[in-house]
Amino acid sequence: MPLSPEIQTRLEELIAPLLEEIGLELVMLELTGGTDRQILRVTLDGEEGVGIDALKRASKQISPILDVEDPFPFDYNLEVSSPGIFRELIREKDFVRFKGSKVKVKYRREGYHTTFGLLLGLNENGQIGIETEEGQLDLLPDEVVKINLNPDL
Repeated sequence: MPLSPEIQTRLEELIAPLLEEIGLELVMLELTGGTDRQILRVTLDGEEGVGIDALKRASKQISPILDVEDPFPFDYNLEVSSPGIFRELIREKDFVRFKGSKVKVKYRREGYHTTFGLLLGLNENGQIGIETEEGQLDLLPDEVVKINLNPDL
């Protein structure tokens, strides 16, 4: 069950400032789970990444606000997490921050494709540039299915 735009906006307005106070930023909110129990996943990040202590602090900040606001007419669990090393790039600032990083791209152009390359960032036309083995690939945002960091491990 996806979050309604109204609930998404309201939760962002409540949660983002709390996270900023402790040096973190809200990356994504999503509601997942089955019919018996939903999970509100709050994904956050920081300049130097996010450790377990930061996740605990964030959870302690967010939980009481959600208890007061009670945004859902059903039971749910709160899950606070980091985006991980294979994080999905979603926001415009992600494409700026991770420019030069290795990525895995799933896109739709005359069918579905997956490619790997180096993120070149956003060009003046709002396209996402990827340097692949075959050359530069420029994708419109609506062609992109998913872009994830793909670091060498």
